[in-house]
Amino acid sequence: MDLIRRYETDPQGLAAALVAAARDGIDDGTGEPYRDDATVVVLRRPTA
Repeated sequence: MDLIRRYETDPQGLAAALVAAARDGIDDGTGEPYRDDATVVVLRRPTA
């Protein structure tokens, strides 16, 4: 929720932050970084 609040007016920034958070510290058990192809789509509801 912290990322959502921080980037509530910046959908592209939120998408980049979510991808970065998913990559941080991922390890495949061998000490090597785990590679995963991730896609993030952030939809912003229009304000009335």
